[in-house]
Amino acid sequence: MKNFVMPDEVYYDLMYQLACTGENISCVDNFRAYRVRDGLGKSDYWRKFKSGCCGYFDSTTVVNGDKWVIGCNYGH
Repeated sequence: MKNFVMPDEVYYDLMYQLACTGENISCVDNFRAYRVRDGLGKSDYWRKFKSGCCGYFDSTTVVNGDKWVIGCNYGH
């Protein structure tokens, strides 16, 4: 199964939100997103969540009218 690749605009918003948290994100081990409207990328999102490191960040964003759940794992 091919891994879902999030759109650039969604990735950029995830990075912006992470930067606003002030967390040390030097150990991020994955980035993930899924589109709420149709679940695009949802199974990959949860697979990455479960296989990630101890800390995590999850949020939402709206890009081109679509709501996305975004997140990553970080820690060591």
